[in-house]
Amino acid sequence: MKSTLFTLLIVAALALISLRLAGWYSYKSGPKSVVTPESFGDLPKTPNVATSSLTFASDEERKSACATLQAAIDTMGQTEKVSETAELVHYTVRTPICGWTDDVYLLQSSQANSIHLRSQSRVGHSDLGANRKRLDAILEKASLLSD
Repeated sequence: MKSTLFTLLIVAALALISLRLAGWYSYKSGPKSVVTPESFGDLPKTPNVATSSLTFASDEERKSACATLQAAIDTMGQTEKVSETAELVHYTVRTPICGWTDDVYLLQSSQANSIHLRSQSRVGHSDLGANRKRLDAILEKASLLSD
C-alpha cells in the first residue's frame, strides 16, 4: 500500500515537472509564427486558436474600445505587452499552473472601423477551449461581450 502511494506520488511529481518544462519551452520558443497585420487572418489548422471581431459606428468608438480592451488585458495578470504599433498590439499570457505561454493579438482596422482579437497557444494541438474562454473574459471585462 505504501509503495503504491509512493509510486503514484513520484509519477504525479514527474508529470508536473514535465508540464512546467513544456511551459518553460513555450515561453522561450516564441510565437509559432510572426503575426503582422497582413498575416493576421492566416490561422493554423489546429484547434488551439480563437478569434473575435468587433465593428464600431465611428473611429472614436473603435479607439476607445481598443484602449478599454488593452486595459482589460493588463488587469488579467500573467500578461506582458510584447509589441505595439498603430494597428497591432501583441501580448503574451502565461497560464497559472503550468506556465504555458499563449499569444494574444489586437488588430485595429481603421478602414472597416473594427477590432479583431486572436488568442493562440504556442504548444500543443488543442487548448481545451482556453483561448475562447480568454477572449470571452477580455470582452466581458471590457464590457464588449455580445450575447
